[in-house]
Amino acid sequence: MITYISSLLFAFVILGIPLYGLIKRIELFESFIAGGKNGFDIIIKITPFIVGMYVAIGMLQASGFFALLASLLAPLLSFIGMPEELLPLALMRPISGSGSIAILSEIISTKGPDSLSALTASTILGSTETTIYVIAVYFGAIRVKHYRYALSVGLIADLAGIISSILICKWLFG
Repeated sequence: MITYISSLLFAFVILGIPLYGLIKRIELFESFIAGGKNGFDIIIKITPFIVGMYVAIGMLQASGFFALLASLLAPLLSFIGMPEELLPLALMRPISGSGSIAILSEIISTKGPDSLSALTASTILGSTETTIYVIAVYFGAIRVKHYRYALSVGLIADLAGIISSILICKWLFG
């Protein structure tokens, strides 16, 4: 039943948007082309920020910063019951989505897809955001220089997502 409803909704959206444009007498092709041009302009604006983030991440990884931080935090995290293999994911997630997916993939291949670590890592990925990446790229693209509370609130929300993921997965699967 859900598959049938989702197929109908998809068809409604695909047919509904052009139909709405025709009813409102909007030039559909010209609007499509203008949207494509705007999208290209946005890509040009955010590219330097994306390159900068990847260079910074590479420098931090190559310098051993993440490994040092992991070794410093390991005793605290073992005290609260966080599996050690989740620490690199928790550190990488606010910075890079692709980097955290690579860490998730490594956890799944080494621990197994049904392990508590893999289930918790997957839940962390779904419960957190790439906060620093989003702020750097999107705020940079629109030239926001004062983030106010965006960074601190975003990182607190990420921490809440990580802690909640650990506790809920231990309760459900542990």
